[in-house]
Amino acid sequence: MSYRGKESVERDPPIIERKLQHVQFSHGHWYGQDGDLKREKYLLPIDKVGKTFYCLSQALLSGVSSVLDIITKAEITNGGPVILVQPENEYSLAVGDNPLTGVSNLDPNYMEWVKQQFLRNGATVPLISNDMIPLGNWAPGQEPGNEAGDSLFFLILLEPLCDEDVPACFNCARRGIICSLSGHAASLGSPGSSLSDGDGRTDPLRPDPGPVLTRLEITNPIQSPRPSIEETWGLGLELMHHYSTVTASTLSLRPDLQHVLRSIMPSMAYGSSFLMHGILAVAAMHKAHLQPAQRRVYTDLAVHHQTVGLEGFRVALSELSSGDADWKPCFCFATLVGLSMCWQPAGALANLAGTTPAALDFFVFMRGVDAVIRTHQSQLLHTALSPLIEGGPSMQVNLSTFDMSLVRFSLLPVDIFEALDETTQFYESILDENSRKDYLGAVDELRRGACMMATAGTQPEVSMALFIPHVIQDSVRLDILSCRPHAMIILAHMAVLLRALETRFWYLTGLAKNIFSLIDESLSRFPVYLDAVIWQRKHVFETYRT
Repeated sequence: MSYRGKESVERDPPIIERKLQHVQFSHGHWYGQDGDLKREKYLLPIDKVGKTFYCLSQALLSGVSSVLDIITKAEITNGGPVILVQPENEYSLAVGDNPLTGVSNLDPNYMEWVKQQFLRNGATVPLISNDMIPLGNWAPGQEPGNEAGDSLFFLILLEPLCDEDVPACFNCARRGIICSLSGHAASLGSPGSSLSDGDGRTDPLRPDPGPVLTRLEITNPIQSPRPSIEETWGLGLELMHHYSTVTASTLSLRPDLQHVLRSIMPSMAYGSSFLMHGILAVAAMHKAHLQPAQRRVYTDLAVHHQTVGLEGFRVALSELSSGDADWKPCFCFATLVGLSMCWQPAGALANLAGTTPAALDFFVFMRGVDAVIRTHQSQLLHTALSPLIEGGPSMQVNLSTFDMSLVRFSLLPVDIFEALDETTQFYESILDENSRKDYLGAVDELRRGACMMATAGTQPEVSMALFIPHVIQDSVRLDILSCRPHAMIILAHMAVLLRALETRFWYLTGLAKNIFSLIDESLSRFPVYLDAVIWQRKHVFETYRT
């Protein structure tokens, strides 16, 4: 829809209201001879430093008021279909043709002022803005103008809306799950127990177990209510038996790690209900993988146990931060969920909700685990759980003295180090000095992971690849989550490592190919970058055929 000032809005309100009833998404630009064409200088009240900038004229402010009068009546808070309002569009391209250089000239006060005008005129649903390219300017929690976040971001999020007849979070009555927005769930822990920002937007830099819950529930919807204790008792015994006798030995190839997973964790789970649910969830995932005919049953069980486990985990984390809880069950649960984050159940749909593609959930969660447990890692070395962070001899790698010929005896492509060298040269030729250091560091971490796997021969551990999200720079990780073209090359190399590990670990099945689907989609308009991932695609889809 296009609006040309107050007159057209007042002239056609029935048409606009009719459109709002029948469209799920409406993208509007403001046209007309207003501030953007007249280039009127207008000093905004919010400007505290005396700067002036070109902005909307008083006539357009009147138009905002008229349009919002119509839109607010159709918002979901008033029973209508409107769930988002976009007050600004592509402001990152407002100064010059190159947003990467022009961003320094953008005025953060302008965005804040636009937001306030819509709020003052009655907007009650989340406000969003499109950055045009994934720069993430103006994202909540960042200093104005900093680059962080996604290309489509929330200027402000109000209280989460929930209607159990049409549950936005896919929980509540339809699933028989206690909603995390309910009064009961809120009373379980302090405000600090929430693992997402108070404004409702997930911050990838913070520990958040949410993505696994979101992905499992959305890709594997439960059509029946939460099972009763009587219904799950027998199945729980079956799952625990399966975990102890079968699943635990498939999660790692190292005997010391298998012992921790098979014996130490279950013994700790007897005193930790959320850890017990985490164990049963992993066992159910394994059963779903092994028995296609019963996949629906066991996937639903996995969702149930994962959901209940995460509820307890959230409370335990709040107690952990205050020093009132044992950190060991939290570490064990985070380890199990970190592995399950990689699980791509057959028939899973693409990302249906949230800002992070499902194939990248492990990237968010693995970094979150590190943030939660970092303060306790030194203590872990002196407990029975130490094998969880001790990688053994294969983890001790010196890149300067490593014998590259060992790759011939491993699961990796024999030319992987040459491919990484080519990526280094590619980044040196296209990236500016500020970005180059972080990306070359990420390539070194990929090289370190390849060295670890080469040293391990045919018995690598999944940690030899999953440590990478822990150690790469935040700028690179955020670029990956935003699917920026140059970051997709790092992700493509990561997919090769995961594809090799997939031959040993069932819970990695399909992950590398799903990642490459995301890469191809992100690079479809960038042929130069597509050429840079030809080697990776070949090995993901051809070398490791199953």
